[in-house]
Amino acid sequence: MSIRSFGLVVGSLVCAAVVGTSFAGKPERDRVAELKPKVAAAESAAKAACGCAAKINVKWDSFAKADDMFRVPETLDDVVAASKTQCTNADNKKAMCKGVTGYEIEYSKEGGSATLKGKTIVLTTSDMGHPGDHLITAIVEKF
Repeated sequence: MSIRSFGLVVGSLVCAAVVGTSFAGKPERDRVAELKPKVAAAESAAKAACGCAAKINVKWDSFAKADDMFRVPETLDDVVAASKTQCTNADNKKAMCKGVTGYEIEYSKEGGSATLKGKTIVLTTSDMGHPGDHLITAIVEKF
């Protein structure tokens, strides 16, 4: 591959990446702005329950439209509820803090799943479903 061809390929990929992340319209930006404080509140509540910080990363780019974010608040509530359920004593808090360093929330057409990836719990949500605290608790009870 020539340097010119390589430059064209790289340039095309950069353009595709910019277009892919900048298409969100005003309703999507407004919804993200509305939800960010709720993400911070959920992080604080989970930290208060367990005594350690677990970052909640919402993959905003996975949500194509504002309506897709409908169940994000319920998913945040699931994280808080599972934290409160699991972190009932010093040993459980220690296990939770050792086993989970963060959560990722992303859109999936099916929605409603929870899986452990390393020390991150990946939660999927859709406009119709969210995982529920019972799926998160089922993961963290194994620690």
